[in-house]
Amino acid sequence: MKENIDAFGDHMNDKVESIIRFAGHNVNGIKHSPDKLGVEEIGAMHEMKIDVLAMMETNINWSHDARATFMANANLQFNKTARCVMSGGSAVKEGYLPAGTAMISMGKTSGRVIQRGADRLGSFTWMALRGRKETGILVINGYRVC
Repeated sequence: MKENIDAFGDHMNDKVESIIRFAGHNVNGIKHSPDKLGVEEIGAMHEMKIDVLAMMETNINWSHDARATFMANANLQFNKTARCVMSGGSAVKEGYLPAGTAMISMGKTSGRVIQRGADRLGSFTWMALRGRKETGILVINGYRVC
């Protein structure tokens, strides 16, 4: 049985429409259920009204099938507005692979994503978003294996 862990940091205020809410979370491994990949994390993102979620230590072999399943689950939750980027090392078999990162944006914020990328070793992912008045926002999600 998995216990709930209380969030820490600043008090989470009601979401203001004009504000982008970012969150980072060391997930310590996303569950490997083939058809439910990322459902728990995506559900928490929806519940907390997070616009961009950065996940570290995903421990997933982000193969084509894993990416497609994660994207399908995200688009199902967010009415086809999700944008995702994942990074992980290479492995022959599906399932567990140490390290790895992923980022997901949803809703109107996904329309601001102008570029996204990742390294092939599973150390970082990034998204560039269009800001106001011709500015940009670069969000970098990194993980260093100890």
